[in-house]
Amino acid sequence: MALTLNNSLLSLKVGDYVWCKYTASSGAVGVFSDLGSKTDSDVAGLEIPVASSATPDGYFRYICVDFDYCDRAMLIADRNIQHSISWDTLNTSGIASGSGLPVSFESYSEGFNFTIRLLTGGVSSSDTDNEWDKYIVSSTLSETIVAGDNNVWNWNQINRTWTSTTGTTSSSNRVCRGNNAGGIHYYGNIATSGATNVGFRPVLLIENLAVNKSFILINSEYKKWDEGNEYIPPIAGDNLIPIMTSDTTPSGIASVSSTFSSSYLAWRLFDKDNSSHWLSNSTLNQWMKYEFPSAVTAHSYKLTSSATTGSPNDMIREWVLEGSNDDSVWGELDTRNNQTNWGLPETREYSIGTPLLYKYYRIRIITNNGTSTYHRVSGWELIGTETPATPETPPSWQTISTTLPSAETFKNEGMEDLSIMDRKETSIVQTMIDNGALGAGKVFSSTVDLKKYFDIRNMNIK
Repeated sequence: MALTLNNSLLSLKVGDYVWCKYTASSGAVGVFSDLGSKTDSDVAGLEIPVASSATPDGYFRYICVDFDYCDRAMLIADRNIQHSISWDTLNTSGIASGSGLPVSFESYSEGFNFTIRLLTGGVSSSDTDNEWDKYIVSSTLSETIVAGDNNVWNWNQINRTWTSTTGTTSSSNRVCRGNNAGGIHYYGNIATSGATNVGFRPVLLIENLAVNKSFILINSEYKKWDEGNEYIPPIAGDNLIPIMTSDTTPSGIASVSSTFSSSYLAWRLFDKDNSSHWLSNSTLNQWMKYEFPSAVTAHSYKLTSSATTGSPNDMIREWVLEGSNDDSVWGELDTRNNQTNWGLPETREYSIGTPLLYKYYRIRIITNNGTSTYHRVSGWELIGTETPATPETPPSWQTISTTLPSAETFKNEGMEDLSIMDRKETSIVQTMIDNGALGAGKVFSSTVDLKKYFDIRNMNIK
């Protein structure tokens, strides 16, 4: 099993994680933001280094290590998010000791209380009754990881982790954990120290405040109101290849079969600059290739000709797009012929009939548009899977259960807003017309309480 991204704080369980941003200046407590609003791909390349930073400005994972059904959750950062900050500085802000530092997040303006504090670390090396040993050293997080996995907790770094505990050896020292010895290592560091060899790993406590969750009981069915969806058109995918500044930076590996000179290296295909390009030194058996750090699925690709005068003759005309996961066995994804009359520059997009997961993508060139000396290509993009359209769905009552829902179902599925049921007492007034028997002009009135025709079942979750 593995840890699971879960951006719904209402349904967190042990082994889930959310991304959070932290920004700080050196030696000072910073600002937490963007809790539970990002995916793994959103933060790729924007993470705080696992070795920490004196001036962090990026993302880290908060991993859920404990949870109870009263909606109190405990999450621990997967790394030290800041070094060169003293215990005393953390303590002054309320983080290091006491009940912790209350914080807020824009995405959760109501309904939750958030508190930041430190882990407890044990008063001595033989004291294992503490949170560091319980969660970092010993917990498998409900069988989602190997206990103490450094790839998850990043404890084997140059900086140890401050804890809230004062050791028995010196009242001026505070217990630090990690750095070596399977994450168990126990060390005392002076509280005033702001050295690079000790860091801040925050604990986040989440309390879900009391909230009423309701269902409507209609004809023996427990229902909730679904507002429906407006039609959302499909969203085109993004370029999976980053803007390259060399053949290997910022990520992946660009390569080509040959190059005319050092001014026309492979990464020029991916620098998003139409004034630069790759230029081969031959037209025989030429190819251009990109290797991703891990396999991706592309649903289309784009090629751009160079802005250089005369380049339409050099632009490729016939080629085969191929994919591979071992750089040895290649599968054909798309074949193009007679791609003529290129502009200066011009970008054309081609679909991939059967998108598959590949780590390596290669364009094997067959011919260009006339030049017998070289091929010239300015840009190549691989486009990720398009987000499909969201169909329009009308608002309606949705049946959740035909039996009394469980507390978990009330919590996860129940309605918080019952304004749809705002029905007041209504007076009905009717004046009789002359029907030949009772005569005209008599007035009859009645009051109807529309609420009594619905059985509203709700649950106060605390």
